[in-house]
Formats: sequence, structure tokens, C-alpha cells
Amino acid sequence: MSSHLQELESGMTLQVEIRQDQRSNIDIICRVRKSEIIAEEAIPQNLTLLTLRKL
Repeated sequence: MSSHLQELESGMTLQVEIRQDQRSNIDIICRVRKSEIIAEEAIPQNLTLLTLRKL
């Protein structure tokens, strides 16, 4: 996921499905890759769909 964020240009978005226990790692990756979480939605099978935007 980190490499996908690195390849995005400013303003582009990316959707990813994560397990809840991965959330803290995603927060760190977003900070390092200068991105932000703009939407979060719980989906079946205890997953979360995040929409990230590159700053």
C-alpha cells in the first residue's frame, strides 16, 4: 500500500480494504507518504474500506 501512495500525484485518491488491526500502521504510512484518510466505512468480514488522498 505504501508504494501505491508513493506513486500517486497530489490530489489523487486510493481505496484500500484493511483489517482493523492494521489501522495504526496505515496512519503512520499516511503521515510518511503525505496522505490523509478522507473516508472510512465498515464493510463485511470485519474489514474497513478507507479512501486516502495524497496531499
